[in-house]
Amino acid sequence: MEQKEKTPRELFLETLTNLGCPYNLADDGDDEIFFHYQGESFIMSPNDGRRFISICNYAWNGVELDDIEEVVRLRKAINEANWRSGVTSMFSIDEDDKIMNVHCKSMFYFSADIPCPEVYLSVVLKEFFKAHHIIEGEMAKLRAIEGAASR
Repeated sequence: MEQKEKTPRELFLETLTNLGCPYNLADDGDDEIFFHYQGESFIMSPNDGRRFISICNYAWNGVELDDIEEVVRLRKAINEANWRSGVTSMFSIDEDDKIMNVHCKSMFYFSADIPCPEVYLSVVLKEFFKAHHIIEGEMAKLRAIEGAASR
């Protein structure tokens, strides 16, 4: 009897379980999966049953909109991270809380034919942390350069 191939969503849930990552399913019947990995919160969305999924690390950092210098630094740091990491970093403006939030997102292949999905997913998720490191490092570097120039 032929076994049915797991959907990317089913495989993803199994992989999260094997990695020991806590997760919650969307309450509204959507296919989104909310999960935690190394202290960060992520959202996974399958792409219409295809063998690709999207992961978003939503609002993991931000700066106050009133601090124009930080806003400019953050935009530059996001651009640098987009050059140097495998995930896309972006920002959004929360006008109610007056914050410029940073998000990272990646879309990638995820299917049962991947030999070791736990290792594969870990490598993909490490790119999110690489983007964090680049953005935080660039922000610090820009602050230091501007501080030295103002002396």
